[in-house]
Amino acid sequence: MISRREITKIGLVGVLVLGCWTIGINAFGQAPKSPTCRAFFCNELPFPRFAQKVRNAGEIKSILDQATTEASGSHRITTQLRTFLEQHADFYEITMERALQQILPGEKTEIWGYNDRPGVPGFTAITPGPTIATTRMHPVVIRFTNKLSTPTEPVETTVHYHGGHTPPSSDGYPSDKFPSANFPSNSRVFLYPMTLTRGATQWYHDHAVDVTGRNVYMGLAGFLLVDPADSSMVPDMMPTADNDEREMLRTRIPGCANILTTGCNKRFDIPLVIQDRVFGVKGGKANQLIYNPFDFDGVIGDTFLVNGANQPFMEVERRKYLLRFLNGSNARVYQFGFSEDPKRLTHPLEIMEMATEGGAMPKATLLAMAERAEMIFDFAQVAVGSDVFLVNCLQQTEGRRPDDFTPNACTPLLRFHVGPKGTEADPPVATNDGDTMLPLRNDPARHIEEVNSPQDAVATREFKFERSHGEWAVNGELFQAHVITRDGEDREARP
Repeated sequence: MISRREITKIGLVGVLVLGCWTIGINAFGQAPKSPTCRAFFCNELPFPRFAQKVRNAGEIKSILDQATTEASGSHRITTQLRTFLEQHADFYEITMERALQQILPGEKTEIWGYNDRPGVPGFTAITPGPTIATTRMHPVVIRFTNKLSTPTEPVETTVHYHGGHTPPSSDGYPSDKFPSANFPSNSRVFLYPMTLTRGATQWYHDHAVDVTGRNVYMGLAGFLLVDPADSSMVPDMMPTADNDEREMLRTRIPGCANILTTGCNKRFDIPLVIQDRVFGVKGGKANQLIYNPFDFDGVIGDTFLVNGANQPFMEVERRKYLLRFLNGSNARVYQFGFSEDPKRLTHPLEIMEMATEGGAMPKATLLAMAERAEMIFDFAQVAVGSDVFLVNCLQQTEGRRPDDFTPNACTPLLRFHVGPKGTEADPPVATNDGDTMLPLRNDPARHIEEVNSPQDAVATREFKFERSHGEWAVNGELFQAHVITRDGEDREARP
């Protein structure tokens, strides 16, 4: 039986092999050389393209017609809501497809990815998927179409916006997959109101019951980056813009203050998804992704990818950068650091600040699966011409848990080659004392007020999580999609 852990893990495709310099580095022997190329880290860090919005009125009408048909009950698409979406929402048409992607030298790898320009010559599905960039309180409507199935391999999927505040019909919960017996169509429309408490680094990914691990491992994941709201938001949707947060970004965070700013290439704002994978021969072809659905502990890979590239490099200026991290691994936990030594973290370089969308955090750089973190790092700590390595020093040999932190035996993931500082100034008030992200992420005005206190509770329930025959159980009960249980006794069947 396939582990129910596949449901709850939102693994992407994994990362790193703990101090193992095998496939990931040796594979670059065939890579083209560049001025900054060593015997390894010769491929330039790629960035997924930004998803293209739908502009055609007929296609927008088709998406809204389908959304209206699919919605029901309290989440139905009213005439008023439809008009509002037509005027203010961003629309996307994204298909899930199989494609070939050059990851290792030699044969291309078959991946399952997202394509934001279906039917357009020269565009295929990619992994990581196209980046969706928006602002808080700016609705996003996406029609996802599943074209992954073959005559010999049917593939069910759904899409979950990880970290978003969505209506249940657009949550992408595990049993809400398509196509399926309950939903025979191979496409679904997802509505994201973007009613977050702040801007954030988030992502979207597959979430189908029992096969989340496999589907995401094969490539079904991408960034969804949200900036704070601006004054263009409609008054009846949001009484005030996030002027304080936008000013904080403009004056304290490297990069542009708004992802959507015209002409802004965000070159000092770098999203990085870290993954580990296992490659091998499948169907007579080399360099194919190997995934064992019966390994209930999860996959620990021996090849490391950053933004889908095998241990790449990036040219940077000698200045501050905002780095956004996503642990896209299936089962691996990381403890990151920055070092001039690719194998050791005995003399780590300083990370200025770290935060998540939930608040400021210590500079421990420990990141579990699906977690995100943002940090400010200053490359002015080293001389022009130096190399700085992003390393992982947390050893892990099996999927259940990491082993030891070993600063003398690290795995290099990404090489930064430091060049001269350009003409653009650093943020004027970015400092070393943690006063940038702390007020930005811990603003009491944005906390959701607790309506009830523990003293108001009418019942106390305990939930015990444990493994049973390779599956996760709660109070001794295995997951059943259409049954609600309380205390392991009361049961309520749902259609």
